[in-house]
This record gives sequence, C-alpha cells and structure tokens, in this order.
Amino acid sequence: MTRRRALWITGALSVLLLGVEAAFDVRMQDAGGHGIIDFELAGSLDHSRRILEFWGHDGHVAARWSLWFDYPYLIAYGAFWALAVAAVRDIARRRAWRRFARIGAVLVAFPIAAAAFDAVEDIGLLLALGRHGGTFAPRLASVCATAKFVLIEIAILFVVVALVRRALERWRVAAAVVLGLLVLAFAALVVDGIVVTNRTRAADPAAGTIIHQPGGDLHVSDEGPRGSSALVLLHGWASSMNWWDAAGRRLSHRFRVVRVDMLGFGASSKPASGYSMEHQARLVLGATRDIGVKRLVVVGHSMGGSVAVSMAEQAPARVAGVVVVDTPPRTDSGVDSLSDRFVRIPLLGAALFDMAPDSLLKARLRSGFARGFKVPQRFVADLRRTTYTALADSGNGNEDFLSGRRSDERMRSTGKPLLVIYGRGDREIDPRVAADWPVPDARVVGVPGAGHSPQVERPAFTANLIARFAQRLLRR
Repeated sequence: MTRRRALWITGALSVLLLGVEAAFDVRMQDAGGHGIIDFELAGSLDHSRRILEFWGHDGHVAARWSLWFDYPYLIAYGAFWALAVAAVRDIARRRAWRRFARIGAVLVAFPIAAAAFDAVEDIGLLLALGRHGGTFAPRLASVCATAKFVLIEIAILFVVVALVRRALERWRVAAAVVLGLLVLAFAALVVDGIVVTNRTRAADPAAGTIIHQPGGDLHVSDEGPRGSSALVLLHGWASSMNWWDAAGRRLSHRFRVVRVDMLGFGASSKPASGYSMEHQARLVLGATRDIGVKRLVVVGHSMGGSVAVSMAEQAPARVAGVVVVDTPPRTDSGVDSLSDRFVRIPLLGAALFDMAPDSLLKARLRSGFARGFKVPQRFVADLRRTTYTALADSGNGNEDFLSGRRSDERMRSTGKPLLVIYGRGDREIDPRVAADWPVPDARVVGVPGAGHSPQVERPAFTANLIARFAQRLLRR
C-alpha cells in the first residue's frame, strides 16, 4: 500500500470515527451539560464525580461507548498525522528546507505519542467512569489529555505551516489571496469581539415599568394586592423575570409580587459596569423602595439568591426573610463546561457569543433543567438580548461574592429566616452543595422531578413552598 493511499484511508477513518464520537458527545451534553473533554480535563475526583452525577445513566452509557470507540479513533488519527508529518518531512528534504526536514524528523513521533497518551487517558477515564482508581484515575486522565492535545496540535501546526509555505511557492498569488482573506476574517472576529465587549443598551420602555436608579434602570413587574409588603422575585444568570411567570402568577393571588429584571438582563439597562452582587442588591432595594415596598421577602433563583443574601445584609430592617432557589452558598458547586471556558476567552469569547445560533444557546440552557425538559424559545430570547459584558461580569461578580465570604455565613450574621429550595435533579450545580446551607432554623426542601429551575419546572409546588414561608413574615 502506498503512503498516499494510507493517508486517504486513515484520514477517512478519522473523520468517520470523529463523527461517531461527536454523536456520543451530544448525548452526554444532553444528559448532563458536559462532554467527554470536560471529563478528560476534570483533573480531580470531586469534579469527575460531579460530572458523573450530572450525566446520570444516559450520560454514563454514552461516555462508556465513546471511550471504547476512542481506541480505533486514536489509532486512525495517530497514523494519519504521523503519515502527514512524514510526507511533509520528505517534501522538505526534496526542496532543501533543511530546518523543516530536521524538525519533521522529530515531530513524526508526536502523533504516535499523542495516540499513546490518549490510550492511557482512556484507561483512567474508564476507571473513573466505574468509580474506581480514586484520585489517581482522573488525575492520570487529565495529565495524559493535556499531553495528547499539546503533541497533536504541534504536529498539526507543523503540517499546516509547511503546506502554506508550499502553496506560496507553487501558487503564490492564489495562496496570498487566501491567506489575506483568513487574516481579514480573523481581524473581523477581533473587531466584532471589541464591539460586543463594549456594547451597552438602555432599558426598554416598551416592556413596562422602568424604575430609574443611580447606576442603572430596572424593569419591574408589580402584581397582586396592593400593600407595603411584597414578595420580590429575582431571576438567575442569563435569564430574566420571565422565568418567574408561572410561579409568580400563582403567588400574586395572595401577595403583592414584584418581579425584577436585574441590571444587564431582560428589559433593564445594560451599562458597561455595575454587575457586582452588592450593586445589584442596592438597585433592587432602591427600586422596591420607589414603588412603596417597605417590607419584603426576597426570593432569588441561582445568582439571584446571592443578590437576595446581599439585600438582607444591606437592609435588615426591610428584608423579613430570604428564599434561595438552587443557589450555591460557595464557589465549588459545579464544573465549567468547555463552551463556558471558550466564552470567557477575551474578545474571541465575545465574538463567539455574538455569532452563536439559537440552537447552541438553547443547548447551553438545557442544563438549567431536568433531563427531557424542553427549553422555551422565550428563554433563548432572554439570553440573546443580554450583552456579553452583563453575562461575563455578572458571572464574575457572583464568583467574587461567594469567594469573599460564604453565603451561609452571611445569612447567619443577618439572623433572618431562610428557606432553601433546590431541584433534586439539578444539572447545573451539585444538588448536595445547593442544599448545604448550615443556617439555624433554615428549612431545606428538595423538589423531586426538577432540575436547576424548579420555579419553571414545578411552579405550583415551588410557589406553595414560598407562600407558606412568606405568609407569617409579611403579615406581622
């Protein structure tokens, strides 16, 4: 068999097997919000176990099949790239590219070594998948995965640079045009990232009531019987007050219910800064004061729970109690997905967020719910209207808030009543962490059949829990 034929065969096999691997990866992400690369790079027993729990049975099965299929795949891609490097090395020798030839003689072993690391990595991952190997298995897999990626990327870069050089020699004008177009495309990506990073938006007056506050204007919905006491419902990261529609409607039959689009989300203004949890809390306190709410029970979903805790710290005379819904009290509550890591890359992340189709945004939102829940399109629209700065800075602001001092410690210092609600099937954060609020007399309730957003998935059940908690606090 000639080398050219071997290249075609191994290349075709690599593409075919990569497609199979991608199909399994989609099943893993649908099951638990994480793909196989997240599992490869988990690096610790705690992170790998959390991914396993997020995956559940369906994710386990998909991961196991993916790892077994990875063995023929690593043989195929290892052989293909080794043959490709060897071919480039021989071209370099014929054309007297001495430096390329010397480098190629060394790099021909890199794809083979990458495949070998991949094989060892798979052993570690299979052990971790079966909950064997303790801390050693995920650490071994992470080290081998890192080595694999570095080695194969160096080999690929070598082949690409050599092919570009050959193209410039043989088809100078055409190759220069293609390279110029690629440079322009990259420049456009950077410019788009700069524009998106600096994008701001004013509040949308067509959405309803806008409360003007120093530092940002908030969109507020005020429903239910009039009075000076109210339930204040706060949404989480990447969402809006729409996530409280069903539960809020039920609660408004008995209470004055104020729903708020926090700064940067929904119809509220989206300035260039001001996304700390403390600042968000000040804005909500000011807005509720301006509409005549003197006493309130604050209910916060996810990141909104951090804002609720800060409100209790800042205004203990006004805040009668706090309800947190799937809110972690500390930072070590989950594992970042690969897509979230990409989005945080400066400029590039902003451009990727701007260009992401609705299907990708919907896929990212799936982990906010239990398996099988269909994400409403209006939730995708909520995410689409948020600015990149609001998303990135709010996420960082929440991390800073939790890193500065644990939220359960903050609540203990306020002495305020606390209700903790969490979905037992949460795939966004570890349900055990969401339930871990060691606050005296706090009531902790796990909602069966719900994921990260029980107020959306089981609105009647969640609203009833909140109503029973708020009843005694708002009628004093």
